Amino acid sequence: MRKRTTSLLALLVMLALMTLLGATPAGAQHGPEEGHIPAPPADTDGDGDWGKIEFVSQVTVHDAEPELIADLTAFGNYAYLARWGGAACAGPEGGGPDGGVYVIDISDPANPREVGFIPTHQDTLVGEGMQVVHVTTPAFTGDVLVLNHEGCGKNFKAGVSLWDVTDPLHPKKLSEHFGDFTVNEEPNRPHDANQTHSAFLWDAVDRAYLVATDDEETQDVDIFDVTNPKKPVLIGEFDLNEFTISQPALGLVDSFLHDMVVKQIGGRFIMLLSYWDGGYVLLDVTDPANLVLLGHSQFSNPDPELLEQTGVALPRKATPTRPSSPPTTAL
Repeated sequence: MRKRTTSLLALLVMLALMTLLGATPAGAQHGPEEGHIPAPPADTDGDGDWGKIEFVSQVTVHDAEPELIADLTAFGNYAYLARWGGAACAGPEGGGPDGGVYVIDISDPANPREVGFIPTHQDTLVGEGMQVVHVTTPAFTGDVLVLNHEGCGKNFKAGVSLWDVTDPLHPKKLSEHFGDFTVNEEPNRPHDANQTHSAFLWDAVDRAYLVATDDEETQDVDIFDVTNPKKPVLIGEFDLNEFTISQPALGLVDSFLHDMVVKQIGGRFIMLLSYWDGGYVLLDVTDPANLVLLGHSQFSNPDPELLEQTGVALPRKATPTRPSSPPTTAL
């Protein structure tokens, strides 16, 4: 299983910047603070500390602690904050939730208010896969909140969950902990959906689909038909390294899916995937069960980053090439 942790994000919703407690833990997957965008410099142009972004207000959730908030999304007058377990997540149950989602009313950006909480199962986290999408299909019409799940203890339930937040003050569970149920050999782990680092849902006119990052196997691009969000169906799982994404000749061996988005462009649905050492990948997912590779990153050989960081220049070797023109390869 690939262990993944998450960095904490500042919440920017429209013009409302809500600062939250937290810092990236040492040794986290996203790396140390060095090399990241620094804090803003002192105001020198009259635009404020954050340039042309105006700091309006902040909200502190009722049980705030360091390293708590993993992700956020905003839809309409509400924001949703992912609870990343907290310090006591893997310990004995203390009467409070381990993971979940804070519901924040941002209708008045100057006065955001915590108005609800959606708890998860014991030892179950919500990370970087949170999103709200308005879905309109023959089976369902409404606003769907997407939650990915990873664990902090042996009792967690993984996969992805969908909630109806058409009425944000009264969320309704649509489906919970669905995913790829590959047999898991981890000790003391009950058979359950694989851990999921991120997820993204898109409405494709009369159908809806969801892509999830599978943490636990090389076929880490899992695609589901969620036209009926109460009954998700796995329609495909893919390892993009089978299509010359990885470049091991450069020492880039950690080529696996981290996150992805889907946009409708020119009548087609295009998925952009961040594949760590594999770089960026573009897929045509108009037919999600039959993906088409449009292109992907190609890194120089020798690797200039390796040379800069270590002074080591790898010898030039044959490297994978881009798909031939036109750049379409069926997966």
